[in-house]
Amino acid sequence: MKKHQLRQAFSGIHITAELQQRLIENCTRSAAAEAKAKAYRLPRRWLALAASLTLFVACFSQTTYGSSFYEKFVGVVLGGHTYYLTGPVPANDVPDPSLMKDSSEENHTDSRRPGFTDLAEAQAYLDFELKLPTYLPEGYQLDRISLYTTNNDAISGEYADIFFTKGKRLIYLQTRLMNEKTSFATELGNMKLTEINGYSALQGRKNLDVDINGVMYMFSASKADVGADELIKMVESID
Repeated sequence: MKKHQLRQAFSGIHITAELQQRLIENCTRSAAAEAKAKAYRLPRRWLALAASLTLFVACFSQTTYGSSFYEKFVGVVLGGHTYYLTGPVPANDVPDPSLMKDSSEENHTDSRRPGFTDLAEAQAYLDFELKLPTYLPEGYQLDRISLYTTNNDAISGEYADIFFTKGKRLIYLQTRLMNEKTSFATELGNMKLTEINGYSALQGRKNLDVDINGVMYMFSASKADVGADELIKMVESID
């Protein structure tokens, strides 16, 4: 989605110019750059967004980009700090859903990042309580928990990537403590609103995002032989 198209879409939504510009910049990053930005460079000054799920639709008139380039634009907020955007856009502007996640999914064996197989050891570095699902699809097991380092090589306590493997199959889970610093915007894709254990969630065919008490859990099964039904069971087992 190009910047001028995003500006046209955002023009009907009542947000500050600063927030609009930041969302535009975030949405137009490449997948690789977005991964790094999510980890270290996403301070956001959000408006007073409700902590519960918010959904709003802004309707737009015809634009110069086509007969009806943006008929409506939808914004979804999970937990007050995660902003998903969607709208009728040309097919070549819609990113591959498998690229919506952090590129760590592609590099789960990267030994340069702090890695743990014991939850308690990883927990000692985190600023939030990391809860792992007690249910795993048949044959899958915890492979490793990877943490992030900042530019000065200190371990960040706000993010953790968890990898569940079955041979070469992979279920990827990114967790992050949600606040103004870690908040982010991304495209909604084909995800739909749902509710799991009383928590608002967004579900796709092979991915699932849910905010549980201020911690975002983002599951991806793009490299696994399971679908969203199994991811839902994993979320339901997080206690």
